Amino acid sequence: MNGRRRALNRFREAAQAAALALVLFLGTHTAIQAREVLGPSMQPTYHTGERLVINRAIYARINLSGLSRFIPFLSGKSHDSYVLHGPQRGNVIVFKPPIPSQDDFIKRVIGVPGDHVVVGGGRVAVNGRLLDEPYIHGATTACAGPWCDIVLGPNQYYVMVDNRPDSSDSCYWGPVRAGSIAGEAWFIYFPFKDIGPLHLPGQ
Repeated sequence: MNGRRRALNRFREAAQAAALALVLFLGTHTAIQAREVLGPSMQPTYHTGERLVINRAIYARINLSGLSRFIPFLSGKSHDSYVLHGPQRGNVIVFKPPIPSQDDFIKRVIGVPGDHVVVGGGRVAVNGRLLDEPYIHGATTACAGPWCDIVLGPNQYYVMVDNRPDSSDSCYWGPVRAGSIAGEAWFIYFPFKDIGPLHLPGQ
């Protein structure tokens, strides 16, 4: 009996360990992903071929209308809300663009919901203040069309490339919706000489 009990305990421990390993594996692969930089749009900050870790969990959202049935003070809330926080100005994000594309895009957040973004005269202003943009390394910013002067609505983000002469960004196809954002570009893991956290404005 004792031998059978020990065997059963070992089997139970092995099953628990396997279940824990599976949970950790699935959780990690849901929360973070690897992506490769394609194209020159984020040069000279990030280059084609660099591989990035994308943090998908940091922008996790919940539907408040569903929770209001169980939490009285949320009654009347019908929108999604971030668990931690939404994208911030200067964050580099990965998202599905609002134009036909087989690939996700990677761009820098310039404006967040409620911001008044104006692009003109070679500069970018947010809420009446010119941005200090060291990451563009002196490049001139151009814009033409309906997206050069915009007040962002709820769940809208204005994104731009660092390589401004290679502009395929919100200047040309408008803001990105929150639901299209896959996550924040977090860490360079290849090539090895570039390993480290992604750069923020002013770094």
